Amino acid sequence: PVAAELDSTSFLPNDDAEEAPSDSLGTALSVPVADASLDNASSDNNSDGPDTNVEGWFSRHALPVTEGVKISLDDWGVYCVEQLKLLPSDIFLGMFDPEKLIVRETAKIALEKLKEEGPVDLSKC
Repeated sequence: PVAAELDSTSFLPNDDAEEAPSDSLGTALSVPVADASLDNASSDNNSDGPDTNVEGWFSRHALPVTEGVKISLDDWGVYCVEQLKLLPSDIFLGMFDPEKLIVRETAKIALEKLKEEGPVDLSKC
């Protein structure tokens, strides 16, 4: 086996680089990075259009998109955010039964806000 050679300069500090935040022990802290693709309301990158990206909607509302969630949505035929309004609340919220309390409460609030946007308008899909 041949040992990989390391560039001796790769360990030198870069004065031009921005320093990552760290705790009192010098351990780098995790810094959340916004995903610009999640800021768009619709799947076609048109922020004025309807919100059709279901996974993006879940992400924007801090809801996990687990394999179980994906399977449930597919089984129910939900392919557009507007179709989420058609789900009975207990069915939608049931997807989050295995999750922590905060996730379940977040799901409840997100669904309430979605339904407050108005009646189901499938033309948005």
